[in-house]
Amino acid sequence: MGISNNCPRTANFILNDNRKRQGEVIHRNDAKRTHLDSGHDGDSEVNEIDSTVTPIPTSINPKCTPVNQINSMIQIRNHMPSLPTFDAMILASMPPLPHLWNRQLDTSILRHVALYQSSLFSTSVMQNPTVSPWLEHVPDSKDNGNYRLRCKWCNAFLANGNRRDRKGYKQPSALMTPGGMLHDKKQANDNELLTHASNDVHLDALDYAKECAGQGDARKTSLSTIRKSYPPQERYWIPEINLFKMAVDHIQSNTAIARWPQRTRNLRGIDANIGYIHHTTEGLKKIMTSIAPYEKSKLFMEINKGNPLTVMVDTYQDVKGRHLLGVAFMMWYQKVPCIKAYRLIKLGGDLTSQAMFDALVLEMEKDKIDVAVKSNLVGLAADGAAVNLGIYESISTELVSWTGRSLEKVWCFGHRVNLVVKTLFENTGPADIFEIRRVMLSLGKLAKLFGSKTIWRERLREQAERDGLRPKNIKKITTTRWANDKRVALVTVQYMYPSIIKTMEDRKDYPGTTAAQMDDLLDLIDIMKDKNYVSTLAFMLDFYEVLDKFSMWAQKDSATRLNIGLFRQRFLSGIRRLFAGDLHHLGVFLREVGSIDVGNSQTENLYIYENDEDDGNEGVKYRGITLKEDEDITSESFIRLSNSRKIFLASVLQQAGRYFKEDEDMQYRIFHPISIGQTSGNPRSMDTIVKPPFIAVVTKLGYEEQERNELYREYKLVIDLAIALPNFANLQKLSAQAFWATILLDTKIPWTAGLRGLFKKLMIIPSGSVRLETLFSLTGYVLTKGRLSLDVCTADSILTIMMNLPRDLTHWDPYLYVLNFLSQDGFRTADFNSPMYKKLLRKDTTERNRIAEAPQTPFEDEDANVEMMDETDEDDDDDDDDDDDEDNDSADAEQEAMENVEDLSLFQIYWDGN
Repeated sequence: MGISNNCPRTANFILNDNRKRQGEVIHRNDAKRTHLDSGHDGDSEVNEIDSTVTPIPTSINPKCTPVNQINSMIQIRNHMPSLPTFDAMILASMPPLPHLWNRQLDTSILRHVALYQSSLFSTSVMQNPTVSPWLEHVPDSKDNGNYRLRCKWCNAFLANGNRRDRKGYKQPSALMTPGGMLHDKKQANDNELLTHASNDVHLDALDYAKECAGQGDARKTSLSTIRKSYPPQERYWIPEINLFKMAVDHIQSNTAIARWPQRTRNLRGIDANIGYIHHTTEGLKKIMTSIAPYEKSKLFMEINKGNPLTVMVDTYQDVKGRHLLGVAFMMWYQKVPCIKAYRLIKLGGDLTSQAMFDALVLEMEKDKIDVAVKSNLVGLAADGAAVNLGIYESISTELVSWTGRSLEKVWCFGHRVNLVVKTLFENTGPADIFEIRRVMLSLGKLAKLFGSKTIWRERLREQAERDGLRPKNIKKITTTRWANDKRVALVTVQYMYPSIIKTMEDRKDYPGTTAAQMDDLLDLIDIMKDKNYVSTLAFMLDFYEVLDKFSMWAQKDSATRLNIGLFRQRFLSGIRRLFAGDLHHLGVFLREVGSIDVGNSQTENLYIYENDEDDGNEGVKYRGITLKEDEDITSESFIRLSNSRKIFLASVLQQAGRYFKEDEDMQYRIFHPISIGQTSGNPRSMDTIVKPPFIAVVTKLGYEEQERNELYREYKLVIDLAIALPNFANLQKLSAQAFWATILLDTKIPWTAGLRGLFKKLMIIPSGSVRLETLFSLTGYVLTKGRLSLDVCTADSILTIMMNLPRDLTHWDPYLYVLNFLSQDGFRTADFNSPMYKKLLRKDTTERNRIAEAPQTPFEDEDANVEMMDETDEDDDDDDDDDDDEDNDSADAEQEAMENVEDLSLFQIYWDGN
């Protein structure tokens, strides 16, 4: 047959991860199949075999040889009835397993197939048609309120139990064909029944779609009447094609994510992120899923009943104006999220989104796929393509990036944003960077100065009214998520600039101002009265205006959650230049704001990020991981990004002596080599001398209790190893900077990601953005794992999962997590009685009702490990903890439950059905 290993058109299979059934189901894709291979034009042959030809072979004998099994499988496949619409719906969306058609056949798979076929129409399945969507209820001709059960595929009625009353079903024992011939179910052809079951799901879904679009029978005119026309037991599985529950974004040949829809008032969905999907079993294992804590109970009910959640399409365009468009069907089937990347087509001209959608519909109809809704319901999702670093194995896109490198194929808006960011950060001199940082610093300080908890916010508004301005609140900029929010903050400062200066002058003369406040105030006034301040502010406004022009979609996308292009190297390094260079006036502990000489070594220090020892493969070895540097970044470039120890040393520890001097505040003396040396005589003194101030520092940085203890254990280990070094007596005499440089570069000391993150936070984070820095460090962790094929949203979802898993990040692998997610025993149903589920549900309810109700006493949640990041998505400026009105008894029960599930995965925390 000439079947290749990676040919996605050979067959489509469903991995049934319900191990109790011990089987995988084989389905076929037998319409005009879509060619996704890069070397083909999509015109594959059509296997039009009439369903009345020779009898279908019987079930596979698991004892026969693999070659005979292959031949038998091919025979079955060739004799299955062909449908013109068979390629359209659910089973066509399953990731196929082409190795089943390979000569190296896994005989256990076929054995499971035979087992499943023999049990397909078992008593339990036939007795309960609610799990048998290929059966339909036909009113009895006697009009007595009873129904008969009929197979929708062959119009066969169920005999010997073909009547049911309204209280339940009687057990059917045979199939009756329209001709009256009885087939005992034990003798019925299993493959024929399998064909009935699989094909009819497609047929019925398409008929339903036509009816939704008004193309079906006249008796069904609206969605509500359509739904009511089905018996209640069958409503849940109906694919609601014209009520999209989820938006699927930037689907290429092997990468896609599903995100929340824009209009959440009308739509409900789950925040599932699917990345790096190949037409292989390995690709299926790599499906990344992140469940958001919104409408949990309703969603779980739908998912666990096997409801196909959505069918969604999206369109794309690249930076050069040539347009590409693609479609994907995404749904949950057999509890596995499935994507079918349909195809990408190159078009000419500058088309509108609707025109691209129309072209897509035409292409789908060429392949005999009925499109129920022919208007572009996608809306803004058509502009939602994001940065992607995928490798295109199945489709030739003919897309070349502006760098000229074939590996970096970047999609439309994310691509243009990178051009903007590259232009800013690679063509801006050190003096300008210094000015930009002063402006960004002033915005953070202004938000603190005129925050909602001070009387000066109101005084600023009054001053603005006296100046004839419309008062606006100054928003935080350090915690904001989108470029547009930063632009709004800049506009506010520019608009109210004279009023802000006057109000600050008034505060300077206010008798209640403390000495520390006065110092901050004088620094801020000096910055804002600088001759370059207003022009720099205007420059940043222009920059964010341009950035926002190409990232309009980012404001609408609540799944990405971070600045566009955050995971791109140039953007990341550019932000580092703003927030973490030699000029440390954004540092948390730096008091001498703006006192550093602009020319102080800014230029030379930008070039010091050299490679560590080459590993012979043009990469850098770091903690056993080979890091490849960007090819077009050289030592002469302004920007060089590396996750090696040297960049960490150069950019982070250069000011170590400044922060950790012996005469500084006591709590920072723990990092000084003299203080460390004092503990060398008695190991127990670590816990008495070092631990209390260490815990105080990490608490101030926002770490939870479990993280604090973990960090202290790691730190203690590093100190113990450092003290044990033969030359520690000499190291102890070094400055703090030289001491930590030596420790960091010592390959024998296990420098963990947690400690690296701690030192970054101590020295370089902007005030108020602990979460942002946490994501920065985690991003480096994910990318250094070699997952550069992940797109922005998928990488972010991995970070979300990682940040919420109660385990050490260094021992966690997202792919293993997903594999565990796909292979759990039993049905993954939510245990609605578990204290854990009740707690999560109560939190969601409290969050939704918080606007309508008066806030209760703030409750500090001790266990942050199971909190989802999305709880803070509603309002960045809301610093209050979640309200909680639970009593002590339930709190104790939940605490006990938390201790029991501490080592469970995130998925098991939510689905606790075992």
